[in-house]
Amino acid sequence: MSLPHRRIEDDDKKNRKENEGKKKLRILVVSALLDEMKEFEGIVDKECKRKGRPLPLPHPFSSVAESRYASSLGFIRVWSNFFVHHDVEIVTYCAGDMASNAAVKISSTITLLEPDAVIMVGICAADRNDASMGDVLISNRIYQYDIGKIKDDGFMLDGICHMTHSAWRAVGEEVAGAYDASRHSKMEKKYGRLWWLSRLSNGYSTVGSPAFDAAAKYYGESYWIDIYNDCIRKGWITNGKITAKGMNHLENYRNKPGERLSHFPNSIRIVPFASGQFVISGDNGWSMVRRASRKVVGVDMESGAVASICQYFDIPFVVVKGVSDYGDSHKGDSVRKYAAHESAMTALQMIEKIDNYL
Repeated sequence: MSLPHRRIEDDDKKNRKENEGKKKLRILVVSALLDEMKEFEGIVDKECKRKGRPLPLPHPFSSVAESRYASSLGFIRVWSNFFVHHDVEIVTYCAGDMASNAAVKISSTITLLEPDAVIMVGICAADRNDASMGDVLISNRIYQYDIGKIKDDGFMLDGICHMTHSAWRAVGEEVAGAYDASRHSKMEKKYGRLWWLSRLSNGYSTVGSPAFDAAAKYYGESYWIDIYNDCIRKGWITNGKITAKGMNHLENYRNKPGERLSHFPNSIRIVPFASGQFVISGDNGWSMVRRASRKVVGVDMESGAVASICQYFDIPFVVVKGVSDYGDSHKGDSVRKYAAHESAMTALQMIEKIDNYL
């Protein structure tokens, strides 16, 4: 009788042999900042060690000139045999910069590596009425809200929009459709109360948010009724508003080490993005974004320029980012790591399935 681990190793060898000689799809995973890419690479490295597969190597460039050029851009890593059943090669690149600087570096990397498809991971801001912290947003189009003409009567937007490739949209819909918020352990009521207080403290609506709907779906409608009544009983909420006692309880939680946002529900959604050179931090910024489209949900600083270069070379491109803030005065880093992690997890699922669509 063969052992289970031996059967897995035999299957791996069989699939690798069948795939020898086949051209692998080269999927380039890019990010603006290092902590965003570390989440993705950390997940892949961990899976490689768990499954006994080779860890990544620096990209083997064909010439000294190419190698020097790549070194000037940053560190490029390659996983050639991560997926046994899929002809996909994962290449990662982090620009280590923001806005136009990051976009230029990423664009240069795209022209050097000539990938079959590009996926951008990391964090983004989102409309507080259409998303919750930790939600993962997948682009279906990307508007550039900062390109236009400055005229006597103000700024005139050019209205540039990049459509996400149909293959990425299809795989995004598959992953989002299969997503089950119950993969997170059921949120204890103490975390439900904290989530409710956090939304109220920032002036956001609780009812109707994606996280609220997800928890109601998987935990039952009575879950939020009990949460609300508990908060009233404890004196944390009065007339639908958070009290000083409620704020003290929330601050004690925020200052407690070791607590994670992963206790909260989130969702995966396919939405319009907007991209520009500015950090959005208030209503004036959102007014500028919404001139591109009133339907915009996610906002970042790099994806528009990267989408432009991918469109020029006819390379399928998609943005997959986790919501870390609402682009307002409450911006902070408390959710940043979790949002980047959820982005990375979703992106890896999409990469695994993309060869079915390209």
